[in-house]
Amino acid sequence: MWRRESVPQEQADDEAAHVEPLLRLKDEQLESPDPSFWTEQLIEVLLTQVVPRKVIQPREMAMAQAPALGQFFAFLESRGRWHRDGLEVGRARRVLEGLEFRALEAADDPTARSFSGNLMTYASTLGVGLEASEQFEAFVQWYNTALTDAERHEISDTGRLTSPSTTFDPAEWPGAAAPAPSGGSAFFSDAPGPGASSAADAHADAPPWPWFLPDRSEMEQPLLTLAQAEEEPRAIAAEHAEVPLVQRAAQLLEFVGAERAATVTGALKLVDVRDLIEEWGLDLGPATLTSMWQVDEITGPWIALLAGGWIEIAGAKVRSADEAPAPYVPASEDAESFRLFARATMMMLLISISQEDPEENGLRGGEDTMAALLFAAGPAGLTLPEPFSDLSEVLTPSPASGNRPALEKARRLWRAQSDLARLAAFGLLWHDQEAADGSRRFHGNHATLAALISAVDILREAPR
Repeated sequence: MWRRESVPQEQADDEAAHVEPLLRLKDEQLESPDPSFWTEQLIEVLLTQVVPRKVIQPREMAMAQAPALGQFFAFLESRGRWHRDGLEVGRARRVLEGLEFRALEAADDPTARSFSGNLMTYASTLGVGLEASEQFEAFVQWYNTALTDAERHEISDTGRLTSPSTTFDPAEWPGAAAPAPSGGSAFFSDAPGPGASSAADAHADAPPWPWFLPDRSEMEQPLLTLAQAEEEPRAIAAEHAEVPLVQRAAQLLEFVGAERAATVTGALKLVDVRDLIEEWGLDLGPATLTSMWQVDEITGPWIALLAGGWIEIAGAKVRSADEAPAPYVPASEDAESFRLFARATMMMLLISISQEDPEENGLRGGEDTMAALLFAAGPAGLTLPEPFSDLSEVLTPSPASGNRPALEKARRLWRAQSDLARLAAFGLLWHDQEAADGSRRFHGNHATLAALISAVDILREAPR
C-alpha cells in the first residue's frame, strides 16, 4: 500500500480504501485513467458530481474522501510521480480543501438520488451491507413494517431518519422483501390473464399479468392492424425511416466510418460525443458530460450497432465491420435493403437490452416491460398512470398481513414506465408530454411493432 511506509497500517489501509474507488471512477466515468494526472475540473466533477451519483456511503466516509485524496497527491509528489502536465500539486490540494464542504453537500443532497438511492443511503448509515442480501432484506422488512408513514417519508425524501420509533436490529427482522422482476425473460408466454385463477390457467411461478395494462385480448387489434399495414410495402418502409433510432444508427455508422478511438468502457471518446451532440442538436441540460453512456440518444443506436455486428470494438478502437448481416443502404437507393437494416437495428436493441442486467442498460421491469411494449410499440400506444400519485395508499400496510401490496404495484408500474421512457430516449418510441394527472402516453408505429414481434419470436427460441 502506498502509505504504509509513513503512517500506521490501519490508517494507510483506510486511506487506500477511499482513494482506490476514486481512481476507478476517474478512469471509468471521466475517461482519465492516469492516477497521477489531475486538473481542477477533474477534481471538482469527480467529488461533486460523479461520487454522489455513483457511490452510496455513510456521511463520515464522504467526509474522509477529500483528505485521503490530498494525502495521495502528496505521496505522488514525494515520489516524483506527479504528472507535469496536470495542475500544480499545491494548487490541487488547495482545490481539494476548497471542495470539502461542497462535496459533502453534494453527497448529502437527496434530490440527486432516487427513492431507492435514499433508502440505500440510509441503510448504509446503519452498517447494512448492500452486498449481503439477507441483511438488506431484513432492513427492507423493518422499513416496511416497523416505521410510521412519516418516518418512511423522511428516509425516502432525505436518506436520513433522526429519531426512529423502532431501532433496526437485523436479528429481529428475518423476513425477505419481494424481489424485483428479473431482466432475463422477455415476454409473458405463460403469464395468467386477468381471469386466471389456478395452475390450470398458468404456471404457478408465472408473474401475474401487469395490472396497469389492458386485457390481453385487446392485443389482437394492433396485430390485425399490423398485418393490414404490411400489405402496403411502400408505406411501412416509410414508417421504418421515421424511427429516430434508425435515423441515428445510420448517422452513427457514417460518423464511425473506417475507425474511431474508443474508451475502456467501449464508448466513443468525449470529443466525438460532443461533436455528435452538436450535430444532432441534443440538449443535455445542466449536467456535465463525463461519458457517452449519459447520452441515451447515442447509447441506444450504439448498443444496437454493436449487438448487430455493424460496428466492433478492437482494443482502443471502434471500427465499421467488414461484413454486416443487414448492411446499411439508403432508402433512396434500395428501399427493401433499407427496411431490412432498419428492422434489424430495432430488433437488436430490443434483444440486447432484454438480456442485459438492469444495472447495465437492461430492463428494470423485465417481463412487465415487454408486455407493456406489446401495446406501446404500436401506433395506438399505451397510456400509463403516475406510479406514486397517491402516496398514502401506496405506503399504507394491509391490516391483515402488514405488507404493502399497493407499494409493490406502484413499483411494477414505475419500473415499466422508466423502461419505456428510456426506450423513447433511445429513439425506439415516442412519448407525449406528461398530462396534468401525471399520466404519460408512449407510442410507436407499425415498424416498431413489427420489430418487437420479431424480437419476441427470437427470444422465445433462445435458451433461458
